[in-house]
Amino acid sequence: MQTIPGLGTPDILGRLGVGTYFSVDKLQEDPERKSAVRGLTQKGASRFTGSLEGPAKKNGTVNIDFELEVESGAVSLKIAKQKVTLKPGEWGDIVELPFSVGFV
Repeated sequence: MQTIPGLGTPDILGRLGVGTYFSVDKLQEDPERKSAVRGLTQKGASRFTGSLEGPAKKNGTVNIDFELEVESGAVSLKIAKQKVTLKPGEWGDIVELPFSVGFV
């Protein structure tokens, strides 16, 4: 697996240059792999769901569910009441995600 994390900025967990790889395939654990691997669930011929891991809190992590829909030449990502179209070879928009960790 090869990944190219963008912008060289820390992620929500404070890691630099580490992404998360989502797949419908069950991948073996690999201690050499830098990127976390998370599963996608197929919900139709071209629709998949998953959960994006966010910051830690007292009893685990805060996650946001998302949906991917494969369209002709693009993928539609629906996450946190937002929809982003992703195309091969192009940068996607930056998306702000509202992780609620209970701080007030």
